[in-house]
Amino acid sequence: MDFKGLARKNNVNLSRKGSVLSTSSYGGITTGMKLTDLMELDMPTHDKLYYQFIQGSKDAKKLYQQCNELFNLQGNKGTKDALESLVNLSKKLTDNAYFTEAKLFNQLASSEYQQAFQVQEEAARVAFLFDDFKHCIELNKKALQLRLAQGHVGGLLDGNWCNIGLAHFEMGDYNEALTALESALSVNKHCVAAMVNMAMVQKHMGQFEKATALLEEIIHKINPRDHAAINNLANIMQEQGKFEQAAVMYLQALDVEPNDDDTLCNLAMVLQRINYLDFAKIAYEEGIKLNPGNKILLHNFLLFLLEIQSFDQFTKVQAHAKRVLDKAEIENLTKLRDEYQKALGVVQVAGAVKIISQNTGGASALSDNKSSSASGNKVLKGNLKSFFGKRKEAAIKFQSSGGIEEAENEEDDG
Repeated sequence: MDFKGLARKNNVNLSRKGSVLSTSSYGGITTGMKLTDLMELDMPTHDKLYYQFIQGSKDAKKLYQQCNELFNLQGNKGTKDALESLVNLSKKLTDNAYFTEAKLFNQLASSEYQQAFQVQEEAARVAFLFDDFKHCIELNKKALQLRLAQGHVGGLLDGNWCNIGLAHFEMGDYNEALTALESALSVNKHCVAAMVNMAMVQKHMGQFEKATALLEEIIHKINPRDHAAINNLANIMQEQGKFEQAAVMYLQALDVEPNDDDTLCNLAMVLQRINYLDFAKIAYEEGIKLNPGNKILLHNFLLFLLEIQSFDQFTKVQAHAKRVLDKAEIENLTKLRDEYQKALGVVQVAGAVKIISQNTGGASALSDNKSSSASGNKVLKGNLKSFFGKRKEAAIKFQSSGGIEEAENEEDDG
């Protein structure tokens, strides 16, 4: 298990995706099938159990009981395969935004399988998602001791130390984080995740030169396409005000992982800072297509729409955002919009906005952007055209769980 060194996503707040399984996925499946019947189906054990879960009451305790029943029927309870099924089932729950259910499921599993490092590590991962960093550290330390007792050495231990370091980092215990990450590198000097996490800690301690050197070492000497290293190097450039360089680096990170919504958000923010507003808008929209539940992305996009005075689209996107952002956050954004419109002399007319008096300096931000970006970094502009051109050719569609396209149809929902 490894959290890697990317800026952490707040996965607990993701909108629930559609189930990865459907009744048409496997022939012969019907709602309410008995476990004895499911045993005969040619599908992984965790998929069988997850199917039962989504078709039933979505009760985590019942799901866990069914796990043990199925393991007993198969005669493999406590085996490596059974433990792997427990871990995969937990991951499937979080992948589909059943976070509360995954938390209870892992509490039951980690309590029963106290000698299984795999189960303890998965419980630690879920604890991390809930910002329960102290428990995450405890579980990783327990898993570490279990691995040592089972004769694991070297690279098999670096992941635990790395995750302990990342949890300390999230708690603001930077010195403890560095100690844990140094332990990870002592057992595996090429542990890229530990190096990336260490660079993150160094950056937050103001040691930008050390952090930059460590990330560049990964990119130039170990793996030139390591997404975490590239992304975090871009983050450092952004904090140093090197926005065009940061944008180029974010595009490199997206070349490795094109569908990373956090990187698209960061790209949009730096493009906004250097007045590449057309491209910034596209980046925000592409990010929301990929993850309509990304709170930070939605919040920043709504602020961006106010900045470019796109009040109609703000209203449409806000309809979706009401299902994702906190009520207080929505109220603050609405208040900000109202105050901004009042200052500009904007009134609502039949569901649209009409500007009755306005400072001409910002009247056509997007159209003005074309001339400003034309004189900018030619390499950056070329890369942006290439990247978004490829996405357009691929015809990436909005996710069915929500997005701007869906939000536009919700304008009247209030």
